[in-house]
Amino acid sequence: MRSHLVLSLAVCASSIVLSAVRCAHVAAPADFEVVAEAVRGAYRDGDLVVVVPFHQAVPRTLLGDLPLIEPRRVEPEMLRLHRRLLVIAVDAFGLGQLDDELFALGEVAPLASHGRVSASVVTVRDHVTPVFELRRDLGAVRVAADYGGPEPVPCAQWSGARWTCPRDPDWSYVGRVTLNLEDGPRACVWMHPLNGGRELSVTLPEVPGSSLLLGHGFVLSAQTRQPVQVEVRRGGEKLHDADAEPRTGWRTHTIPLDRGSGPVTLAVRTSDNAAAHFCVDAWVLP
Repeated sequence: MRSHLVLSLAVCASSIVLSAVRCAHVAAPADFEVVAEAVRGAYRDGDLVVVVPFHQAVPRTLLGDLPLIEPRRVEPEMLRLHRRLLVIAVDAFGLGQLDDELFALGEVAPLASHGRVSASVVTVRDHVTPVFELRRDLGAVRVAADYGGPEPVPCAQWSGARWTCPRDPDWSYVGRVTLNLEDGPRACVWMHPLNGGRELSVTLPEVPGSSLLLGHGFVLSAQTRQPVQVEVRRGGEKLHDADAEPRTGWRTHTIPLDRGSGPVTLAVRTSDNAAAHFCVDAWVLP
């Protein structure tokens, strides 16, 4: 009994200390407002606003209409898809080395500073402009669902934001979403697998490229216990085949496009699609 009491007191004390540390590093609303105004004025098409540490909610309320992420970890292969990063760094618990890792991606120029909040422009080194992006260019793809017939059935109903399949349209669609994953909000493409292990596929338009950058992850609300099998193929050649395990956050793969010919197809399937809330994105790189 005494050991349990001591443990409980230790946990409470740790919680109080942690709360005190957090509160000691809270930026004032005016700090965010001044810096956000500077970031908005500097923003150009193709830029990405990056907020660190991730638990700062105010920047999204002020700049959420712009492309914005709050990363738990730095993903260089994703960040190099943007010419510039507008980094908002808050002197707060959890910042760690994230700002240093972001600044290492290119040339850094200070933009604004107020109180505990600062902003810098990182002109990305080794920037890559994708030839094709699934989320951006979704209207150009072909979507098909395998219902067990002789041929897959086209999911041909296009709303301007999603391709809806003939069965279970509330779940069976391929469309633009912004949802919470294990590692935070992510703009991606909803691609919930079909039931019965059937294949849902997206075929990209035929464009020249040397590799495919593929990203995928389960939405935080997913309750599935089964992995989703993710396959990339080109013509008769299978280029990538791997299992995405539940509750592992966003994962990326770089897949060479040096085999096969014709358009690239991305397919998903699972043995149990109950609450397999899954999203993807893909970029064809030059």
